[in-house]
Amino acid sequence: MLKLRTKNFKTVFDVSEKAEKMKGFSFVENERVCAQLIKSAFLDRKRAMLEEDFDATLTDEMRRRKIQKRNVPLSGRIQRS
Repeated sequence: MLKLRTKNFKTVFDVSEKAEKMKGFSFVENERVCAQLIKSAFLDRKRAMLEEDFDATLTDEMRRRKIQKRNVPLSGRIQRS
């Protein structure tokens, strides 16, 4: 997925190696990481995606995942009899 989404943008790191860190991510999470990575490269006027940018984007997504796990709705916690 990551390789496909970044095929039109130059990368200076091994994309398939970094994709291993994203195992277990949902489609939406993958899309968000790719979009954020490309967006940050464009905004910084870079000609290629750097490994540091990927690591920062992945760290941000991991932070989001922790918040989402912590914020389980009450209806999911309560067992009704």
